[in-house]
Amino acid sequence: MLFRFPTKSRTLLCRTFSALLLSSTLGAHGLTSAPRPAITEPEPEVWLPIDMSDLLVQAGTPLDFSFLREKGEAGQYGFATINARGELVFEERPDEPLRLFCAALPLIDFSYHTPEQLDELARQIARAGYNCVRLHWTDLYLMNQAPGDLKFNPERLDILLRLMANLKREGVYVAMDATSSSVMFHATESTMGFERGLEMKATTYYDPQAREHWEKGVSLLFNTVNPYTGLALKDDPQIVLVGARNEPTLSFLLRPSSKKRDAIIEGLLPEFRAWLEWNYASPEQLAEAWGQPDLTSFEQAQWPSAQSGAAYTDLLNFFIDTEQDTYAWEADYLRNEVGIRVPVTDYNTGGSLQVLATMDELSMVDTHSYHDHPHGFGAGASMHNRSLIEMGAAMVCILSGRRSLEKPFIVTEWGSPFYNQWRHETGLIIPAYASLQGWQMIAQHAFPVGLEMDAPIRFFRVYRDPPLRAAERMAALLYARGDVRPSDNPVEIDLGTPEDIRSSPLLGDALSSELTRLALVSRFGNTIRGQGTATPEPDVQPAVVLKPTKGATVTTTIGSEEAVDVPDNQVTAAVLRDLKDKGVLPADNQSDPAAGIFESDTGELLLSRTQRYFSVNTPLSQGAALDEKATARLDDMAFVNQGCPVALLASSLDGAPLKTSAHILLIVATDAHNTDMRFETTPNNWLKVLDFGKLPVIVRAARFQMTMPGTSPNQYEAWTLHQNGTRADPVKIESGKSALILKVDMSKLTGGPSTYIEIVRKETK
Repeated sequence: MLFRFPTKSRTLLCRTFSALLLSSTLGAHGLTSAPRPAITEPEPEVWLPIDMSDLLVQAGTPLDFSFLREKGEAGQYGFATINARGELVFEERPDEPLRLFCAALPLIDFSYHTPEQLDELARQIARAGYNCVRLHWTDLYLMNQAPGDLKFNPERLDILLRLMANLKREGVYVAMDATSSSVMFHATESTMGFERGLEMKATTYYDPQAREHWEKGVSLLFNTVNPYTGLALKDDPQIVLVGARNEPTLSFLLRPSSKKRDAIIEGLLPEFRAWLEWNYASPEQLAEAWGQPDLTSFEQAQWPSAQSGAAYTDLLNFFIDTEQDTYAWEADYLRNEVGIRVPVTDYNTGGSLQVLATMDELSMVDTHSYHDHPHGFGAGASMHNRSLIEMGAAMVCILSGRRSLEKPFIVTEWGSPFYNQWRHETGLIIPAYASLQGWQMIAQHAFPVGLEMDAPIRFFRVYRDPPLRAAERMAALLYARGDVRPSDNPVEIDLGTPEDIRSSPLLGDALSSELTRLALVSRFGNTIRGQGTATPEPDVQPAVVLKPTKGATVTTTIGSEEAVDVPDNQVTAAVLRDLKDKGVLPADNQSDPAAGIFESDTGELLLSRTQRYFSVNTPLSQGAALDEKATARLDDMAFVNQGCPVALLASSLDGAPLKTSAHILLIVATDAHNTDMRFETTPNNWLKVLDFGKLPVIVRAARFQMTMPGTSPNQYEAWTLHQNGTRADPVKIESGKSALILKVDMSKLTGGPSTYIEIVRKETK
């Protein structure tokens, strides 16, 4: 098939327990260096079983977050669309940008099937505060044990449609992949579809029969009438967006670790040669450009092996044209043939300028990123096991570098998977920065809601993992409720015109972290001038406009991509000085790139790499990720960590500011394992899992003190909570001088450790 294209090791760092000095007033949201305390023998770690026997949140308990969602069924405001400012909105609310707190629900091994289970699952998703579900691997689920190609398994189809109807009733929207898996509407007996062999998503780039098969499959899917709603899926405004394929970028499919790489190259090579013939006047011109005088015909051109030079630049431009052509076909078919009325997106992996150029043709940007994605999925898998804070919130920076300031930006997969020991940090960091940046969707991958604890913790099973379950509760408040205020000061990275990008020496690179780290301070994103889609009306003028002068090498592994570079602190510091000179940042903003300190322009977020410290300081929510011996003093409370690394977040549940709230939820996250898990350290200091162990789940018992000045301690009472939201152990509130003091040692509680503490003002009689 001929397409026609236009010319165009970590070694563990020694810990320095630098204390955070407390100022004399509570307003000091800051960091001060302090002498290192005397080295003492560390206290023995305490790991204890946590009660996971009942995961079903009961209505009206402090963990019932259904109040975060708007009443009414999903779809009541019409179809999702994109307004003139480049924001995802509903048709009947064109001036109200959506914020979708999304539960990632891969159907790859979905085990719920009875009407009662599906009803309860939808109810639990709503009670967790989600207003959206991402249905992922839908095609594989429907084709597993199907009667034939393009014939859905009828039992599974009924389960899917019933679940969607239940979610619609609960006011939960759906983001749906048209295709996710390699089987792409072929019948399969495997839950993973492995027997299909070649990655079917790749064949849509060059095989007309694969395209025809995709068209038939997506038409069949979206024209299916849901008997529980009476609507065809394409006509149901419950669906807010459609992903044409999942993770289909050519750079990702052709990653060195892919076992299908050679077969995909074999299929693409004729198209690449046709592209060269279209763009070069003669083989001689190609030979001169590539520096290969022996090239005498286009058929002799081989797939470039080096990631530099004219041949590599041509390959990346071939990727742009091929991906844009493929998206144009997908979007046209879904909209004009199938009748999809909501935004269609694609290419949710990759952060190089090449991928950003591809996405110039898309109306919305979707992307994925992970911190410490496992290498492998069973025993023998390994992780670098580093702290996200220590790495400068790199996941936030990588995601931000892919964001277009002129389009909706959504993150349909993010994660810091089990068993990274620092994953408790992510519940504060990712939702806080997502809210600061004004991203329109976040979805931690995956399975944040489950009906029962039926197996030990494994990768990407959030509902089984106490710190990641707690992370989603933090996200519901910081992001979904919007406790963290968005930045009004865009930092714009001007990528130039599409032609500028195509000829750039940085085409294969991602944006350098000397630029992307600015996302820890202000709203951040890129723009492409003269883009293919209509340029929206900007809602806020940029505070500063920058042009990239160097890039970061993109490395692709089994399931994720990372940008690797050496940051230039001087460049970042110069931009921050400019923002201060312009009055965008206050003079007392503590950001200091050389020291690894970044404070948001709102003053609500503060990160210190060297102290492994991150804090959130807003009227409704205050908390911090604290290393051992660390302290956080925020506007209305202080935390002193006296045990293992911990993330703490105190949030008002009654909508009143924390300082006057009568109902507070304190979320506590540490590390968790399965009983009898076994690990070993690899020669490169990674952590390898040898045995995943068994139930029960055990957690590192937190020890900390929380102080709320200006309150009378005898007016309050506190309890730990079960995972279902009901009260467990009373927690003693100690008297201080006009202060509520909560001293918590999870190892001393009668009912065992908990991730939640409820603090309530006693009723006045």
